[in-house]
Amino acid sequence: MQPKHPRDSETVMAELMLPQHANIMGNVFGGVILSLVDRVAAVCAIRHAGKQCVTVSVDKVDFKEPIHVGELITAFARVNFAGRRKRTGRRVRRGSGFGDRGSGTTPARPSRGQWP
Repeated sequence: MQPKHPRDSETVMAELMLPQHANIMGNVFGGVILSLVDRVAAVCAIRHAGKQCVTVSVDKVDFKEPIHVGELITAFARVNFAGRRKRTGRRVRRGSGFGDRGSGTTPARPSRGQWP
């Protein structure tokens, strides 16, 4: 297999948080965020490996603050390390969705995780 630069498999996905993603207080369920992160990680890993990949485990996830309905969540994935069995690297950023028409995203203490 030819060596690949991390930017070759870099992946970005954005999703607007809607009422069906949240509880009655308007806070988005953590599982919705984990699903977005897992999907962006899968696309990144598949692009890098050139074959199907799956998530085997997650070391740690920290939710620093709530995400609310109407916010635009952007998940970034890039392979930071690739061994025979392990690929790591992802990050999540959040923007205000409808309110921020400029850049579309504003950093809000991004959450980081490693998917072995």
